[in-house]
Amino acid sequence: MIRLARSGLVLVTALLAGGCGSELAPSALPAESESSSTPARSTGPEATSTIESQRSPVSDDELFDPCTIRPEVLRGAALEPDIRRPNKQPGWKICSWTSSDGQPFMSAELYVTKVSYQELLANAHYDRFVPTTVGDRPGTVFRKVGDVDEECYLAWGTATGTAWAAISGFITGDEPRTDPCQYVRGWADAAFPVVPS
Repeated sequence: MIRLARSGLVLVTALLAGGCGSELAPSALPAESESSSTPARSTGPEATSTIESQRSPVSDDELFDPCTIRPEVLRGAALEPDIRRPNKQPGWKICSWTSSDGQPFMSAELYVTKVSYQELLANAHYDRFVPTTVGDRPGTVFRKVGDVDEECYLAWGTATGTAWAAISGFITGDEPRTDPCQYVRGWADAAFPVVPS
């Protein structure tokens, strides 16, 4: 898995099976909304949006595009910046990368969505929420219900919804699978400064 050195940059998500737009965003959380030229700027703690995704005045175009993260940030996270898979769905912008040569094979993803922090915590498709912080924001580490050491997420609130860092680990040969949650903190810490809050 990505070196994302145990301090490491790790993003987890349902790997977009080999290409763009082939899978729904995590657990198909609803995020349809009417477009507006006025972003939903902070109605909750730490300037995070508390507006339900389906009522968000934020247009999809206003969501930060994670595929625009600078190459040096990705290289610092032991990711290969030239191998990326963009994915856009209503209410979501997603990008995924693989680990750089010489590192354990892993996929790192970053989701930027209109889904609010409160909606995430209430979503029955996820469990094992562990409160934490990312930068100056409250955050949570979590997994999909029923998932066993395949993916790990760390999410925090933003003024337009939430950002989710994710790591997906893969078994190669006889090498045992590594728990992706040991890497997700590093990926989130690297991504946090470049995702508009």
